[in-house]
Amino acid sequence: MINLKNTSINKCIIHEIGNKVKFEDLKCSKNELTLDEESNQLLANYFLKHFKTITSTYHFHHAVDLSMNEVFNFSDNIFEGEDFVENSVNIATHLYDETRHPSIKSGELFIAFFDEITLENKICKGLGFFKSERKESFLKVTEKAKNFSLFVDKGISENKLDKGCLIVNDDYQNGFKVFTYEYNNGDTDYWQRDFLSIKPLQDNLSNTTAFINICKEYSEIHIKENYGKTEQFSFLKESLKYIGKAETLDIQKFETDLFEDTGERKTFRDFKKKYLNENEIQILEPFSISKSIVAYEKKKIKNDIKLDTHITIKLDVENSNFSDQFIENGFDSKRRMNYYKIFYNNER
Repeated sequence: MINLKNTSINKCIIHEIGNKVKFEDLKCSKNELTLDEESNQLLANYFLKHFKTITSTYHFHHAVDLSMNEVFNFSDNIFEGEDFVENSVNIATHLYDETRHPSIKSGELFIAFFDEITLENKICKGLGFFKSERKESFLKVTEKAKNFSLFVDKGISENKLDKGCLIVNDDYQNGFKVFTYEYNNGDTDYWQRDFLSIKPLQDNLSNTTAFINICKEYSEIHIKENYGKTEQFSFLKESLKYIGKAETLDIQKFETDLFEDTGERKTFRDFKKKYLNENEIQILEPFSISKSIVAYEKKKIKNDIKLDTHITIKLDVENSNFSDQFIENGFDSKRRMNYYKIFYNNER
């Protein structure tokens, strides 16, 4: 997992990226921003807040040779101490050249160089690209000669980052480690594919994340739809418990151990194959488990069953097996309603 608790901005610059096919301009700054401590913290939070929980890792690539990936080269130049402003202009120009879809909005591109990024217990440098497209209206009050005036202005909201990329100066040979964020990628796909040219990285973190996502999707699409919410919750808990106990994961053994029924085992395997193909993901087996990812995913499991009759059933996260024993669901043909039946000895 990435840790951004002590991360601060070392350098930052802003360029304005118009839409090239709409004949909008590219406007590049000549100088870095001057940031005081307050603006540094505010900008760092705006840039990085969406990356604190991202677990999918990517890397730069090129169909012919990695050295031909433009953003990889410009980023490497900055990491190597070459001119920050010049390379940031090259990055902005490349983004402008790839803005070839009429639905892509113009906006400000922030390019920032970071200190103190912790990735898997290593202290690294970072480089980020952050594009802001949405503007928010706000009221501004001014005073002149003891008279106050009020007018409406538009600006960037610190809660509305549209696109972001964080590059960590680690694993150079494989194209660095890259994290990306998009508020809404619409139908363009230009940020990851055309501008950055990145692919998922096959490391322990990415393999663990990908396999957990398969289990989550399977629980939502197959288990919940066919067996109900309690079975879905139970499957997720057992899957994460199994993964968390393993040092390395053999997926075939996982399937054999978790699915006693051969039909269910085949259904899961077919689902896994389809998921990997559709998302263009490969998992190299066996792979070492990233314990931090498992711990993070455990916290995300929703253990509430919220009913449309304004009743919520809360399941015990640590004792999901007991929940399975003492709760059942069914359908009441007289009322024509689903129901849950709960067994207990005493109220607490």
